[in-house]
Amino acid sequence: MSLINRTIIITFATFFLVVCHVWYAGYGIVGLGVQQNNFTWMFVCLVIGLALFSMHNNKRFVMPRFWLLGSVAIIITLLPFTISNKEYFLNGYLLIIGLVAAWIFLLAILQFEAFEKRPDILLWLVFGAIFIQVIWGGVGSFNSVMINQVNERLVVDPAALGVFNQKNVFASFLATGLGLSIFLFCKSEFNNKRIQTMSSFGHIVFAFIAAFTLVYSNSRAGYIGSVISLLFVFPYCFKINKTKVSLWLLFAIMGLVLAISLLESTGRVEKELTEGGSRVGIYLTSFKLMLDAPLLGNGAGSFMRTFIEKFSILNQQGMLPDGSGHGNLVHPHNELLLWGVEGGFISVLGLLALSLILLRHSSKGVVKKLLFLGLLSPIVLHSMVEMPFYQSALHIVVLVLIFVSIYHQFGRKEKGKVYGLNNFNSGLPIVGFFICTASVMFFALNISSLNNLHKFIQQENRGIDELSKVYIHVGWENTYDYMYYGTLYQQGLKSNNPKLIKEYINWANEINKKAPKLDYFRTLVYAYEQLGDIDKAYSTVEKLDFYYPLHKPTQEWIEKFYTHMESKGYSNPQGVN
Repeated sequence: MSLINRTIIITFATFFLVVCHVWYAGYGIVGLGVQQNNFTWMFVCLVIGLALFSMHNNKRFVMPRFWLLGSVAIIITLLPFTISNKEYFLNGYLLIIGLVAAWIFLLAILQFEAFEKRPDILLWLVFGAIFIQVIWGGVGSFNSVMINQVNERLVVDPAALGVFNQKNVFASFLATGLGLSIFLFCKSEFNNKRIQTMSSFGHIVFAFIAAFTLVYSNSRAGYIGSVISLLFVFPYCFKINKTKVSLWLLFAIMGLVLAISLLESTGRVEKELTEGGSRVGIYLTSFKLMLDAPLLGNGAGSFMRTFIEKFSILNQQGMLPDGSGHGNLVHPHNELLLWGVEGGFISVLGLLALSLILLRHSSKGVVKKLLFLGLLSPIVLHSMVEMPFYQSALHIVVLVLIFVSIYHQFGRKEKGKVYGLNNFNSGLPIVGFFICTASVMFFALNISSLNNLHKFIQQENRGIDELSKVYIHVGWENTYDYMYYGTLYQQGLKSNNPKLIKEYINWANEINKKAPKLDYFRTLVYAYEQLGDIDKAYSTVEKLDFYYPLHKPTQEWIEKFYTHMESKGYSNPQGVN
């Protein structure tokens, strides 16, 4: 095996078996800003850089026909953002970067001969990462269940989080592993009997632990995704080896039986699978928002501002169903709706066209296409009811690797383009080295900055100078700005310096025009009160009441504010008790 191929495999193995399991606390930051995602996007950039080295080594550039067709679909998807409202662009540029980066990442992997010859390696690495997470989550869930058993009540929530800080994201990752496990178990045959035995044992252990952990995830996305995945994967697996399928199912059922037998004393039957909850109102509002700008959308990054305006208007008109509501909503909990709101029906049609192109070229035959859909369905389904890609870029990477592996094994190998690179070959390693070095430095600084922010948050007496150690804050600019100007506000209170308080007010008024959040509004109310600008404090509270009419904590906060102001002798303009 050549040096470049060894380097590629070591890089992938290091990421999936070690790096992607590094846990960091989150601060409600989406996109590149979640600390775990910094490592994932660093990996993506490294792979793109290594692809240039591979192209130099092989003296060729592979561009399949599906990638060219898909690129046209992506251009159509992004076209509205070049024409429509650009006012909110700085709050939505990561959406565009994420899609383009994932697409280039896919092309980069296609340059690696190692995975073209052994595409199963990609699935084994993904499965290895999922297995590690399931062991982590399974042990935690079992420990919680035992604590609850001893106390005969729900003391500790047994839902597993793993590295993701969110149970539904963990559940869709686990559900993907179920489909992968039974596929690899049935398909993989090793010449070495010892390795074959270890592989078989690993799969049946995984089936048992994963099924047990899934029950306690209390995740509808996980439950439904697992069922769909297995139903779609089963036809191919039955065709290969019915005995292995039966054995795998036996251990999965044993895990289910054990988990269900312990459910009563742990109090986990608490969510009806048929409940729509607040999502019905969110989906309805988002769809009506799409109709306001059906062709080109409202612009990249426009969702947060335009959604709360539309939601409040629909609520006043009595057009929202019971149970509607929202808090600091940054995503409509449906990926297509997000693109529809910001890019209109043109963006949605572009994404659907991309999906059909990938499906068509993924494999030949109904059974194999079902297999492909089954392996992708848990994460894709999750993206239709939540926002997994903004909490875990690892999910995007997994989707790409599953597609590439299935494409290499079963894909429709229509005429693609393989270009010789004799004229440009010498410059590729230089560009590749630059990409690898720059990406490692950039994301390392972003991670370091987030660590410094964490230390800053833990301090009781925060000083604004300590934020100087936050060197960059790409992907979490608003969070950094809130910390910065919020600290100025706190210092203004302590030193009785109105100038510092006004700096927060100026920033909050500007940011609320584009990316409003509850915390920004609440601190703004206090700032106006401290300056004695009571009319503006009341008008800001009225905006809060208008934007968050069905958010119970906010309504309770508003009542307490009016009571507080009345105790200071100010009249209540709305008569709230």
